[in-house]
Amino acid sequence: MYRNPMCALVLILLVSGITTTGFAYDHKRQGFIIGGGVGAGITSYTETHNYYGEQFTLPRKTEISAVTNFLIGYGASNNLLLYYTNKVSWFSAWDNIAAFGLTGLGLTYYLKPKAPSPLLNAGLGFSSFLCPFESGWGSSPWGLGFSLGAGYELSPHWSIDVDLIMGWPSNGGDVIDVSHTYNVLSVQIGISGIAY
Repeated sequence: MYRNPMCALVLILLVSGITTTGFAYDHKRQGFIIGGGVGAGITSYTETHNYYGEQFTLPRKTEISAVTNFLIGYGASNNLLLYYTNKVSWFSAWDNIAAFGLTGLGLTYYLKPKAPSPLLNAGLGFSSFLCPFESGWGSSPWGLGFSLGAGYELSPHWSIDVDLIMGWPSNGGDVIDVSHTYNVLSVQIGISGIAY
């Protein structure tokens, strides 16, 4: 695992560029696909803590975030892609780098069989909220999450996307009757490349 998010970002861009040039350039979305992207966004969250029956919620915090995404899957047709997806917002929280992510199944529907084309996407899976570079973080909160988005494929393989991601990660902590729940909303805009 990479310790530096910038290294991971550069690797995603390199893989995306290399795989794009390594494929047939037949401009058909049907078949194996792999891709990734980067962007920026705003991530907003609340923390609810339950200590032995007493519950309190901290005020909502909103942070500017860097965004990464990765997908791998199959183009069922020239209009419909089905894939595993991992979308992550990276931001500052508690004097650390925090990450809110969604990992699960995604789909993209292109309104036209060839670029340029508007597109719609959605995802459903597990959301998580953690400080991946902090050794004392403990167990990672996770829960249900989903994403909805729209975008425009400018040319074959390249698109601009806007996504809304929501998640409700929580954990039981290390002690009985102690839990932490997060209500997270992230709005993201980014550039994505998909090799097909």
